[in-house]
Amino acid sequence: MGSFYTQILVRESNEARCAEVMHTFRRSSVIIPAHKGITVVCDKLSEDQSFDTLDSVAMTLSHKLNTPTVALLNNDDDWLGFRFFDKGEFVGSLLIGHTIFSLNGSINMLKRFINPNASTIKLYLVFIKPYLFQFRRHRDIAQILDLPARSVGMGYKYITTDDHPEDYDKSDFIKT
Repeated sequence: MGSFYTQILVRESNEARCAEVMHTFRRSSVIIPAHKGITVVCDKLSEDQSFDTLDSVAMTLSHKLNTPTVALLNNDDDWLGFRFFDKGEFVGSLLIGHTIFSLNGSINMLKRFINPNASTIKLYLVFIKPYLFQFRRHRDIAQILDLPARSVGMGYKYITTDDHPEDYDKSDFIKT
């Protein structure tokens, strides 16, 4: 059995503002502090692996914070999905399975939404390379886009049930 987790990547916001929105909407969540302008929100209800639920949270954060967000879903390590929102509007998606033949969507949009200065070639190579486990692709994408390392392979359930390495530091995470 593979990994199941969801995240919302919030650009140009900090953890306090994200926590305020999540608290206002009475959402149970864990917020991983911003790293180079990206805050990671792990929402409890989004762990149901429904794009409808995940999209709703990403769209709300994007609208309320007036900033781009990316909803990320890893489904059983078979599929890694990204859904893009700008100012509360859905603007595109990217989905990848084990091989390049399953790729559907815009790699350039992922780069533009997270880190426009990242290496385009390196990012494309991560999507061309076959991966048996999508959390490994997520790890490599995170490294190229300079996402918080502590977000790789993590979702609400893994963080709150301590299903992570012993040395995993979550002392500065915010829970709502």
